[in-house]
This record gives sequence, C-alpha cells and structure tokens, in this order.
Amino acid sequence: MYVQEYIRRILNIAANTDGRFFLIVEATNNKTYQVKFNVSNQKSNINEFITSYIGKLINAPVLNGAFLTFTNKQITNIHKKINLNYPQIELDMSDIKNNQFFGIEWQDSLITLETNSELEIMLTKINNKKEFYSLYPYDQYLKNYDRHIGNHLILKDGKNLPSQYCLIDGDRIFGSLYWNKIEELTDNFSCLEIGVDWHKYLYGLVTENEYIFVLEYSLLIDEIKESDIETLVSIILSIYNVDKKECAIIKDYLEKRSKDFYAVCLNNSTCFPQIIQRRLG
Repeated sequence: MYVQEYIRRILNIAANTDGRFFLIVEATNNKTYQVKFNVSNQKSNINEFITSYIGKLINAPVLNGAFLTFTNKQITNIHKKINLNYPQIELDMSDIKNNQFFGIEWQDSLITLETNSELEIMLTKINNKKEFYSLYPYDQYLKNYDRHIGNHLILKDGKNLPSQYCLIDGDRIFGSLYWNKIEELTDNFSCLEIGVDWHKYLYGLVTENEYIFVLEYSLLIDEIKESDIETLVSIILSIYNVDKKECAIIKDYLEKRSKDFYAVCLNNSTCFPQIIQRRLG
C-alpha cells in the first residue's frame, strides 16, 4: 500500500500559525510530497499515516502517501532553517527511526477554498461527490476536530476544471490529545462540534437522500477487521520508534470504536439538521 523512497531535496519549509511545520520535498521517484514535521511532537506525523491508512480501508478520497527517508544532513539543515525564525524550538526525534517520515503526495493542480460557500459550489462540480460523505464517519471515528475550510482539497482536471474532492490533514486526530490521553475518547460519539463550528456547518450540508452515503461509509468502518488494525500497528512499530504500550492504546481505541459503528451513526442522525428523525425510527 505504501512505498518507501529517499528524499532528493527539500523544496520548502512552512509553519502553521500554532508553530507546527510542514515540508515540501522531492523524492527520488520524482514525486513531490508534503511531510508533517512537528519538531516538538513527531507523533503528528504518525497520526497523518493513521488517517491515510484508515482512509484507504474505507475507500475515502485520501491522497497516496509514502514513507520517506531523509539523510542526517537534510534533517540538520531543516532544523537550522526552522531555528532562524523559531530559535526556542528544540528538535525532538525520539519517535523517529532511521530518519523516516510519512508524506502525502503534493498536488499542484488544485483549487484553494476560503469560504464555506465556495465549498458548496465545488461540491456541485466534482465527479466524486459521493466520496465527500465519507468525511462524516471518518472524522467521527478518528475524532478529527480539524476539518476547517483549508482541509478540503479540490483537484483540477487537465482542462483546469474542478474534478476530485480529497480529504487532507490528519495530524490532529484523537481530539488533538496526546496518545496517553485518548482512552477518554473511546466511547465518545457526540457530534463533532466541540470547540469549533466547522463540523456544525458541514452537518447542515447533508440532505435525507445523501445521508444514505454517510451510513454506507459508516458500515465500512463497522467492517474493519482486527487484522487490519494489527497490520497498522505493525507498520507503526517497524517504521517509528514508538513504545508498544503506546501502540496498544491506539489499537484498543480503533478496535473498540469500530464495533457497532453503523448503529452509532444511526444514533448520531440528530447531528444532521436536515434529517427527519421519524423516518429513522
């Protein structure tokens, strides 16, 4: 599912407003990737891999990814450049093994969204609108509170027209909590409106006719096998320098939340204001 490549060169280093970083790099396969590089907590990079893996399992529209190996010199140069603007930040590589990071294929031909109304317009023009509805169970399962307008990607086709919707940016899943705190979310299936209003707006987009697509993707999460989660954990342990006890927390969270997930989403129909409840009874 995922290839391993080496980094040829660093193209750009950018910072989010909260001090998290991401890199744009060129790999030896001539493809460009975005790499989440949170110097103080590299588990954000692992989270990005987890969201990609789960997305692939349920046929959500996630971009292809790869495990990318940096040289020691490249890592040193990245840290030096970051320190020019953020001299107080120390590099923590304790979770990283062999300088390997997960990266998502970077897309140049895309439409940048700035408002909710722009998203609604684009959803009428893309050719994979059904896949858009995977967003709701996908974000609920992983407790992703970071689905703001910049985390919807619209790709353009060869004629420069809107073509594909893609889910991006999964470094802040698990409610943005540290791994040792996520057990408190295992049984939390409340509507995703805690602290933000992005999902509240998104819930309002789903009509009764479209809600069936939300349920179809919910069923795919319900059907995730324990062997799928075990494979995910084994990849994390082989690529990253992560304690087995920490991975056990992730495994327990994902296995428990997937069970009866379809029924959970039926109960969560009240999150969607356009759904008439009496028809679901």
